[in-house]
Amino acid sequence: MLDATRASERVYRRTMTGEDRYHLYLTAFATGFRLSELAALTPAHFRLEAEPPTVALPGKTAKNKKSVRPPLPPTVASALRAYLVGKPAKERIWAGKWTDSAAGMLKFDLEAAGVPYEVETPAGKEYADFHALRHTFVLSLAATGAGTKELQTLARHSDPRLTLNVYAHARSAALVEAVGRLQIPGAARPPPRSPT
Repeated sequence: MLDATRASERVYRRTMTGEDRYHLYLTAFATGFRLSELAALTPAHFRLEAEPPTVALPGKTAKNKKSVRPPLPPTVASALRAYLVGKPAKERIWAGKWTDSAAGMLKFDLEAAGVPYEVETPAGKEYADFHALRHTFVLSLAATGAGTKELQTLARHSDPRLTLNVYAHARSAALVEAVGRLQIPGAARPPPRSPT
């Protein structure tokens, strides 16, 4: 989706180019920030030359009203470094009225990339709305093997149960794979599967 968005010539709400949307989604994927938090960011919030690179989220902007400065992946910092060149330090990076219809903007970019906006799951329909980028952030962190405390801290949840119950949706295939990796004392190991 990111590549298709970046290549898009469509300008959303007269302010959000494909390049703008690409960097917005990239920042969302890398931080788990909420829509309103992303919309408030200015170039001054980023410390892209620091080691590690970080982004500051002021308490007045954060949902839980606590300031944070999470690290950024080096690849994201590099992309943002180039993107933010020349942008006024104190002006919102992603200004305009796109926040009023962020789901519509994301839906357009998903469809352009061939990614469904709506999918049927055993629990019912799920939608790739803007908050789904936050879910993706937490699920991607979980897939790296990050522990509960790291997930909770980076998701900025006050209770680890929220992080685990709401965001760590395990797909059936992932559950089967996890159970298959269990080392049970005294159990015979199955022979390796032959390729078919």
